[in-house]
Amino acid sequence: MFQIFCALAEHERNVLVQRTRAGLQAARARGRQGGRPPGLAPRYQKVAPAVKELYEAGQQSTRQLMDYFQIGSRRTLYKILRFAGCQINEKSALPAAKSVDKALP
Repeated sequence: MFQIFCALAEHERNVLVQRTRAGLQAARARGRQGGRPPGLAPRYQKVAPAVKELYEAGQQSTRQLMDYFQIGSRRTLYKILRFAGCQINEKSALPAAKSVDKALP
């Protein structure tokens, strides 16, 4: 009995895959392309020069810049800065962890 259910489930899965592939082919034939559009959102492109200027001045933290320009993540902030032509090394831009002088038990 269990083998019958497994066979039916496998067949249903194969049908689903075939329908999905057919739908994607039909969409491509109509000129549609799936996935997220590449690049930076237009609103971030507009503020990129101002973000770069304030970042290079070094008077505000990255958190303050993100709050002021309503940027949702640090990754997006660095993406905006790269778009504006700023050379960023993300690993060195993040604060280093504090070292602990005491030995752990």
